[in-house]
Amino acid sequence: MITVRRAMLGTTLMVVAALALSGCRLIVKTVPLGDAGRPLGSPAASPTPAPSPSGKPTYGKVVMNCDLILSTAHAAELTPSLTPDPSYQPKAGSLGADMQAKGAHVCGWANKAKSASIEVALALGSPAAITLAEAAAAASGVTAPPAGAQAAYFTRVGKVGQAEIFLGSYWIETSSTSFDTAVTASDFYSVMLQDLRSAGG
Repeated sequence: MITVRRAMLGTTLMVVAALALSGCRLIVKTVPLGDAGRPLGSPAASPTPAPSPSGKPTYGKVVMNCDLILSTAHAAELTPSLTPDPSYQPKAGSLGADMQAKGAHVCGWANKAKSASIEVALALGSPAAITLAEAAAAASGVTAPPAGAQAAYFTRVGKVGQAEIFLGSYWIETSSTSFDTAVTASDFYSVMLQDLRSAGG
């Protein structure tokens, strides 16, 4: 079980229309989106979504350092402490893998024994893409604490807890077997959003 020290949550997060990430290189290479992408075993999005913005749903390719998503200091303060896993790849068929195929940057952190880990995927989408992704997340999950973002949703896929966070043009996924509830997940992604905001100055 990964726990977040409450002292890490002291910084107040501001709601912003978009996330500015200095040091993050965004390659604007749009890729047509077929569907919003769901993890294996999750229910299909049956409700009719609200009218989406005009234009095709597309994603840009995101290239950035993982320590801008979660700082080395904050990763070390987790219990157990985690370090970046440079060889990490999302599980085939998972939401993280689907997002990666759409241009998202995926990072993983683990402890030395590989008994605890966290995944984060960061995607940059057009308004239509973000609308579709959020509608699918809302249909398959429950509302989670936004922690400074515009919206967040939580679901469980087998033993893995998964949160999807929406902030302007960004769609962020984070998952771990340690995320047993939406609150547990939000303890982590509130710190992660703090680091992303810090990276943007």
